[in-house]
Amino acid sequence: LIYNAQTNALRLIEGWNYNFYHLTASTGKYGGDEILVMSNNIIDLETYDEKLDKTVKKSYYEDLNASFYNSIIFGYSKNEILLSNDEKKEFNYLFDHCLVTAIKDSFDINDTNIINEVIFNENPEFKDIDSAFFDLDTLSPAKDKASIFRVNEALDKLQFDINGEDRTIDDGPDI
Repeated sequence: LIYNAQTNALRLIEGWNYNFYHLTASTGKYGGDEILVMSNNIIDLETYDEKLDKTVKKSYYEDLNASFYNSIIFGYSKNEILLSNDEKKEFNYLFDHCLVTAIKDSFDINDTNIINEVIFNENPEFKDIDSAFFDLDTLSPAKDKASIFRVNEALDKLQFDINGEDRTIDDGPDI
C-alpha cells in the first residue's frame, strides 16, 4: 500500500525488471502528480563529471519491463500513469486484473500482453480513503475481480492480504 504521495509514488525509470502483486497505490484525498511513472530513458540528467570537473547533462537508456498483477492505481486526476518510451531500448509493461485511473486511449486495450482484464477509470470504493482505510467496500468494482491464478502462483506470499484475510476463501480474490 502506497498512498498520499503527492508526487510519483512509483518512479520506474532507468530501466529494470519489476513485478508488482496486489499493489494499491493512491494519491489519497490530496491528489498531485501521476502516481506511476514508467520510463526507459532519462534525458538531460545533470551529473558531475570528475574528469571535466564540471556538471554535464547526460542521457540514459535502459530496458524496462514492468508487470502489475491484481493491482489498483487510483487517483483523482484523469491520468495517474505516465509512460515515456524511447525505442532505443525495450519498453514492456503489463496490467493484468487491475483497476487503473488512466487515459484509456494511451494503451492498446486489445493487446492482452499489455492490458488484460483491466477496469479503467472507476472509483475502487475504498471504505474510508480520508482516514487511510483502503479496504474495499462490498460494492467495489474491484471486489472478487483479481486473478486466482496469480494468487496461486505464489500462494505462500499472496494467500493473505495486508489485514491477514485469506484471499482464496470467498468468490474470488479482490484486486
